[in-house]
Amino acid sequence: MGQTAQTVEFFVPGIPRPGGSKKGFYNPKLVRVMMVKAGGQSEENWRQAVSYAAMKAMGQAPLLDGPVRLDVTFVMPRPIYHFHTSRKLAGQLRQDAPRLHDRMPDRTKLPRGTEDALKGILWHDDGQVCSGFIRKVYGDRPGALIRASKILSNPTQNSLGTSGQNSADCAGGHPLALLHTKEN
Repeated sequence: MGQTAQTVEFFVPGIPRPGGSKKGFYNPKLVRVMMVKAGGQSEENWRQAVSYAAMKAMGQAPLLDGPVRLDVTFVMPRPIYHFHTSRKLAGQLRQDAPRLHDRMPDRTKLPRGTEDALKGILWHDDGQVCSGFIRKVYGDRPGALIRASKILSNPTQNSLGTSGQNSADCAGGHPLALLHTKEN
């Protein structure tokens, strides 16, 4: 973990929480709809943990400028039914226990709070994030492995007309560009 000139990588311990969700309710006395954050204290605690880990990883390094690629692996705690309950095997992981987390929270909602927590620490604004890979897995140590990289402003072009760095990077064109060759 740590950082290189254009990349920073770190682990945030804790149970990942989604962010950005809001709930609305009508207040008849004020004759208007009131909006409140749906995540509560657990969402705020997660954001603080992300911010703290990012500050430690960044040290005195400057914020990432320009387009950024963000890769996050969210490690979720395993439910009790993933483990054996018999005396002989109690506490051992079942062979059929899944590796990929296919339950709530949604994969698309988890990065919201994490990206917001990194504003002003890793980058100027989370709008800079234009590429990346997000996944959810089960693991023994819940948290998030975060890797942010500055995308080169002049990536080399490969024979498909896409970025040599990663065809899905915003600097390298549309991810479906792999379906079209220059000859077409």
